[in-house]
Amino acid sequence: MTSRKFKASIFAPLPPQPPGGIGSIVSMLQGGFEDRYDLGFFSPIPKKDRFSAFFYRPIGNLVRLFLAILNTEKGGKFLLFSSEGVSFFEKAFWSILIIAFGRKPSVVMVSGLFPSFWEKLNFLSRRLSSLLVSNKNFTLVVQSENWKKYYLKIFPQASIEIAHATAAQEFYCRNRPSDLSVHSPQLVYVGWIIPEKGIYDLLDAMMILIRRYPDLILRLIGPTFGKQATWNNAVYARKITDNVRFLEAIYDRKLLINELDADSIFVFPSHYEGFPVALLEAITLGLPCVASSVGGIPDILDNGKAGLLVEPMAPFQLASSLSKIIDDRILRELVAMNAWERAREIYNYTNFIKSYQDILRLK
Repeated sequence: MTSRKFKASIFAPLPPQPPGGIGSIVSMLQGGFEDRYDLGFFSPIPKKDRFSAFFYRPIGNLVRLFLAILNTEKGGKFLLFSSEGVSFFEKAFWSILIIAFGRKPSVVMVSGLFPSFWEKLNFLSRRLSSLLVSNKNFTLVVQSENWKKYYLKIFPQASIEIAHATAAQEFYCRNRPSDLSVHSPQLVYVGWIIPEKGIYDLLDAMMILIRRYPDLILRLIGPTFGKQATWNNAVYARKITDNVRFLEAIYDRKLLINELDADSIFVFPSHYEGFPVALLEAITLGLPCVASSVGGIPDILDNGKAGLLVEPMAPFQLASSLSKIIDDRILRELVAMNAWERAREIYNYTNFIKSYQDILRLK
């Protein structure tokens, strides 16, 4: 008598993980599939230090992957998550092994930096990657229509499916926004405080905005990675010290919702993005948003209907769009309402679970 095997398996970091990114996706998948006995969850070894990254972790992960393969039916689906760089080559190698053992890998691409990574690859690396992605047993999974168009350009023979995203359920508890006619809205950003996220662009935009709105406040919520002094100097140099507040990363969702629910206009001027959870959470709360038109952001904001889109690295355009949404109450209410409705129509929990159920071929 043989032991029962899973019809499909997910091989990804399991909770507890910091909020956002792959950790949040896997956590919600565990919750959505908790009653299923035909889906297995397996975790690679977490990244801890350089020694484990180069020696212990690669070998240990192969052992864990092999055990996951043995516990999954032949022909069954495997779900992996990949970013750019080493992660991409690692998932490619794992996928080859999964195919060799008669299973079918589906790889969710989550990085906004993949296009720049792909441009730097040599011909041989691109060719080998294309051969793998074009394999009939391999499925590339993306998080938006814009990303699907991009990957079809570089992998025209690939099988590509879309995985719906969602926010944590706490964000869906807010009532429909009805009146955003506040006199002194505040700007709020949530994410890593690093140059690549457009923070210098945002500070430059603030320098322009305070000439017209001297009492305007910008709250930056997120980790500074030991660079707080650098950011303080940047704020001081622009003479906006009284208008900018740095808050530490907030991992408690209720506390974060309270911070976002304070007459806020959400601003997200990143230079690159995959599919930012912070922006998805903002539209779920019905916040009026201004964000850069990169990665999956145009999909989240319905190409400008659920928030204003600006070019990345364009502080004057950013300031102009923020000024427009501050001054125009009707516009502010319209995009906020569209955002609130889009989050519930497109990015709801049911669509999220159903999309992964389809990708994993689970009935």
